Amino acid sequence: MKNLHPIIALCLYFCTSFAIACSCSRPSLPEKVNLSSNIFIVETYQIETIEKADKESYSGGIRHAKFKVLDTLKGSSSEALFISSAEEPVCCICQSQVQNNTKYLVFNNGGDRITLSHCGFTKPLLNSPDAAETIRALVQAHKPTEIFTGIYIRDKLLFLNDDGTKTKVLELEREDFYAEMSRITFEGIRLKNSKLLVVNLNDEQTLSIEEAAHIKETLTKE
Repeated sequence: MKNLHPIIALCLYFCTSFAIACSCSRPSLPEKVNLSSNIFIVETYQIETIEKADKESYSGGIRHAKFKVLDTLKGSSSEALFISSAEEPVCCICQSQVQNNTKYLVFNNGGDRITLSHCGFTKPLLNSPDAAETIRALVQAHKPTEIFTGIYIRDKLLFLNDDGTKTKVLELEREDFYAEMSRITFEGIRLKNSKLLVVNLNDEQTLSIEEAAHIKETLTKE
């Protein structure tokens, strides 16, 4: 860094350090359910900044969001009072900013504060209409997993099993480990709504252009 401007070098140093510190594990949804005592869905309605951000000291500040509980999926939500997050997230740190009038899927192990960060389990609910049903199934049923092998078409959330069946795959949290179309082997759970929940991806092989085109053509004709 000796040829860089001192300020640029300092920024690179901090960003690199924070990026390393921000490396987080990505447990599966069943693992998150097992690790959390309380799981519930909330909607925020009021934001309050309790500490202003200070970029010079790499402080993102603190904001609190009050919320109303829409659904309790596991345990209790009685202790939780607000979601805490950075007021203005700092570059390269695992900070997130809680938003008003937004639904969140909360994973909590007690206490009045729910901390929102990129590495935390709590996330915006977004468009996940199956979230409540899926988590209830994981909490109540404790269904055993099965091994599935076949073709996965990501844009359709469709799994073509080698036994000839077609099944919708549930992706509450989209990860980048799937190609748009690939042959996969995964450990999964069958839900009551007939969809498959991916627990662990065991193997993935991206299809060739020719193979993918053939499958798309076959599906179009059906």
